[in-house]
Amino acid sequence: MGLFSSLALTLGVSIVGQWQFYKMEYRGNELPPRDPNLVLTYEFAEDMKSHMLWYYKNDLKHRCERRGEFEYQDGILSDTATWIDPENHISCSQDPDMRLGTVSVVPLVLHESGDLYMKLPFNGEFLYYVWKRTDLENNQ
Repeated sequence: MGLFSSLALTLGVSIVGQWQFYKMEYRGNELPPRDPNLVLTYEFAEDMKSHMLWYYKNDLKHRCERRGEFEYQDGILSDTATWIDPENHISCSQDPDMRLGTVSVVPLVLHESGDLYMKLPFNGEFLYYVWKRTDLENNQ
């Protein structure tokens, strides 16, 4: 059984909420984000709308934002970009998630720790983006 299979909680768990990327896992090792100034957030709403935003704390002009519609079933997230911020930095178009109509399909599971694990292909293997819930912090 792989790492991802052992991370999953029961199916049907809700991913609704606000999440912030804070680390990666690769080959069993924890890694910080490549740039400590990166702020990457993902929000899933009950109406099946999504919102993704990323920017750098030290360069607020370099910002990318989009909205979408998602489905989450059996540990698979399918998210279609439905709106791209026209004020996005020119480099945002290099990110497939920041192109209108792009459908991203990725395995995503809620770990027993409360973190979301997103499984991404990397050099013929897999890299895990790990997200912590941030909307609960604001409500306490």
